[in-house]
Amino acid sequence: MLHPLYVVGLYNRNPTALDKFERWGRTWRKYQSPGRFVGQVDILSGEPTVVSERPTAEAVGPVNEWLALYQMTGDPEWQEPFTFTMAAGGYWGTHAKYGRMPHALLEWPEAAQTAMRQRLTRPEDGYAAFFLHKDRRYLEYWLDASASWFGWFPHMDTAAEQQTDRVLSYKASVPISCYLGNAPNRNRFLNFTAVSYEGLQGDDFAALVWDAGPDVLKVAIYNFRDAALQGRMRVWRLDHGRYRVRTGPDADDDGHMDELSGERTMELQRYAAVTLTLPPKQVTIVEVKQVEQLGDLRSRADLALSPLDTYLGPEGEIDVKVHNIGALPARDITVSLVRGGTVVASHVIEHIEDPHDLLPRIATVHFSDAQDRDTVIVDPEETIPEIAEHNNRLVLGSR
Repeated sequence: MLHPLYVVGLYNRNPTALDKFERWGRTWRKYQSPGRFVGQVDILSGEPTVVSERPTAEAVGPVNEWLALYQMTGDPEWQEPFTFTMAAGGYWGTHAKYGRMPHALLEWPEAAQTAMRQRLTRPEDGYAAFFLHKDRRYLEYWLDASASWFGWFPHMDTAAEQQTDRVLSYKASVPISCYLGNAPNRNRFLNFTAVSYEGLQGDDFAALVWDAGPDVLKVAIYNFRDAALQGRMRVWRLDHGRYRVRTGPDADDDGHMDELSGERTMELQRYAAVTLTLPPKQVTIVEVKQVEQLGDLRSRADLALSPLDTYLGPEGEIDVKVHNIGALPARDITVSLVRGGTVVASHVIEHIEDPHDLLPRIATVHFSDAQDRDTVIVDPEETIPEIAEHNNRLVLGSR
């Protein structure tokens, strides 16, 4: 139940999703106090059954869930369960597993941040330690272990396309984090992925996310090819704002740009793409820093189409299902059928309410002369402010 609430709350701050998650979180939170940490509770009586004076490795309530609430809301209340357990000198969230720990990817109050840096100093702390200390020596243990593991089992982890519950890629957590800024995996539902890539093959390049947060991003990318590469880097943790994007070479590979080769100012937000030109056989540093904060996209409407419920019938008929998956109602919504760049028909939907109660809000329009490869576009003039625009288009094909 909590994972879907997290995904919805992170996307649009849905009030019902947040309320359900926060009520659950506060129920656990109220049991905790400095010097008395509750790890288990009897369901029927509500009485604590596991209590410790100093929290230990797996002894205090929810871990990822409190962090999820902080990520969704930004409310310092959800930092407190970790900060007062840190102050007690014991458990403060989780330890680095396979070199990954999402707690290390956030900025904490100064005392807690210092405690975290002091604790994450082992070679096996991997990317979590690297992110805090900016010292690549922390990556070596797990990069070596990962190369060894996948060298032993190459078929299982490639051509066999492993999909089962127990064939895992935990040992790839550090190399994946180097590329993406985090490593999603089984039982790891928190999403702190900083970047993803498009137009680049896996053996074209190597990448290392040096820094990532709501207003900053720094990535080093090496092009293995003998020719320049063109691609895109999508950002996932940046708040909506105006950003200065700087690129330049790092010939001595010290993590710092030697000289500026390109600079631009861009409006960026979650899922926005930054185009990349990567010179051959060279490390390129990409630095992104916020220069102006803009409004929170999660407080907007969000119109969306899906091939799961809108598809072309055998006689060219089509019922287009237009969803609002955002945080505000949408009004006067134009839906156009486009063929070869020309609008062949349009309808206007007067109003679609927002799904504040987690119930779907869908309006339907009908076209009778659609053809294969036509495109349905919602709000083609982009007059409605939305969380995302990429989900406003759907290319038709026979079901």
